Amino acid sequence: MIARVHTVIANTAPVASLVTQMRDDFERIVRPATGCTGGLVLVDETTATVLAVSLWDDNIDIAAFPALPIPATATERDDASGVYDVSFSGRTLGAAMARVTVVSLTPDPDSIDRGIHLFMNSSMMHATAQGGFRRGLLLVDRATNRAITIGLWESQAAIEAGEASGYSQSQLALYAEFIAAPPTQFIATVALED
Repeated sequence: MIARVHTVIANTAPVASLVTQMRDDFERIVRPATGCTGGLVLVDETTATVLAVSLWDDNIDIAAFPALPIPATATERDDASGVYDVSFSGRTLGAAMARVTVVSLTPDPDSIDRGIHLFMNSSMMHATAQGGFRRGLLLVDRATNRAITIGLWESQAAIEAGEASGYSQSQLALYAEFIAAPPTQFIATVALED
């Protein structure tokens, strides 16, 4: 599976307008496309940032499909947008997802495979043991040496419980040897989960 990621910042319009437009464009343009298996539209209102992630079959030529249109009232961040391999996607059963943790990082190029292995065999196991965790994605772009982890949770309270227990800090510490630069982390709201 592959993912196309658009990280967009609202310039002039309220972020709610940007979210509505990107969610509507996703459902109208991207979702019906052959090979699209789903996606997410996430919003961080504190930074007026919208993250749109479309998920695609491996055999689709994603380059042949037009990117999600970026409204004139917004700017796409090239440093966080692009096409990624979905190195892992896992989910647990439970309630709908309301909050998301997003971590963008620059992995050490020589350690990417070990980092993927650690994510699949340790991080996901520990995450599913946390109350309220529902889904995890690991997106890796080897060509640009970027990675994004996305953790979907039932609520803000579930995220805060993980932070209070030391779970979040212990997971970041596990990856210290695999990361070439400090990660960027934010918590967002799920505007669309398909």
